[in-house]
Amino acid sequence: MKNLYLVIISILCLTMLTGCTESKELHEHAYVIAIGIDKSENQEDRIRVTFEFVIPIAFNAESNSQVSSITTVESTSLHSAISLANTYISKELNLSHNKVLVFSEEIAYEGLEKYVSTISNDKNYRTNMYIAISKCSAEEYIKNTKPELEKNPAKFYELLFRGYDYTSLLPNSYFLGFFLSTRSTHANPIAILTNVDTQTQETAKAIAEPSESLGPYDSNITAGNIPKEGGASTAALGMVVFKNGHAVGELTGEDTIYFQMSKNSFEEVYYSIYDPFIPQNTIAFNLSKKGNTKIKVDFVNNKPLIFIEVNLQGNIISINNDVDYQNEKNLEIIQKHLEYVIHRNLETFLYKTSKKFGSDICAFGKIAAKNYLTITEWKQNNWLEMYKFSYFKVKVNVEIEKSGLIFLE
Repeated sequence: MKNLYLVIISILCLTMLTGCTESKELHEHAYVIAIGIDKSENQEDRIRVTFEFVIPIAFNAESNSQVSSITTVESTSLHSAISLANTYISKELNLSHNKVLVFSEEIAYEGLEKYVSTISNDKNYRTNMYIAISKCSAEEYIKNTKPELEKNPAKFYELLFRGYDYTSLLPNSYFLGFFLSTRSTHANPIAILTNVDTQTQETAKAIAEPSESLGPYDSNITAGNIPKEGGASTAALGMVVFKNGHAVGELTGEDTIYFQMSKNSFEEVYYSIYDPFIPQNTIAFNLSKKGNTKIKVDFVNNKPLIFIEVNLQGNIISINNDVDYQNEKNLEIIQKHLEYVIHRNLETFLYKTSKKFGSDICAFGKIAAKNYLTITEWKQNNWLEMYKFSYFKVKVNVEIEKSGLIFLE
């Protein structure tokens, strides 16, 4: 028995003495934080792949040196581009820390199926990287992304695309969710809309399309036409709608608010409406979720009838001095007007998804599936094609809270 113990101990000691011959040191890798994919300008069967990777030594707070490096290579596929890039970069590209995958609008409308399928089979990518569609080329977007408030470009991408935590003007679109939606029989995928933002206030206002919203002018803004001066030269605002693996249209920042409400992922947003007492002025609210969105799906004459009830609470942020906001009747008028505006805009958004795009990006199919007894019956009825015939009944409840100095007597 003693001999057996000695043998076991000897084997354990030998395993601890073995070296990690296949491992590599951290400084031997070039850590990619953004990947952009565009069509080749010269050959139809090739793509242009842009890689941005960090230079860790440049993160010294007192240093003004370059913090990342960008290279673009043309190839027949994404993985071929990686192999080619490894031939002239002194370090091996490491994809495990990639934050965002940016596709050009041109590629998105042609279809992302082959790219998403390829990446899903590669264990080197992380599944929580963000998916973004750029109205300009992906290469241009990455090259123009220059962080101002964050030294680390990887952290900048993470914070930028995680903006849905504090603003409802962009969606949460990450790779795993996008991939699963492309395979789903219940819902269609969406992606974040990005662009290089070079417009001034006047030019952005001039190119903005007429709004379908009942709200003020800034309700119809998407990435690329933000009326601003200064700040970062790139932006993420709005989203791109997909169906059958390819893009079919885009939605504004305000549309994204109603998307969040319909998905029950809405948290809060600053929201403006025209003052019902002085129409040329606006009232701003801090809107937040008061309860879960209630959704029910019935079928009338084999067409989906979707009931949706949204429950919100709002604090009045900006006011007009000519109106007595402490008056209960005035508050009730403002509340009813706010509910009416949100109701109309939410309804317009929902019909846009069904009649214009025919894409169930709100995943109502998950609720509709409860009407079927078997998976076979569900698949035979093809919800994703049936969705374009949907009708909606919308109810919006808003409770205006009496908070702030304007309600102090």
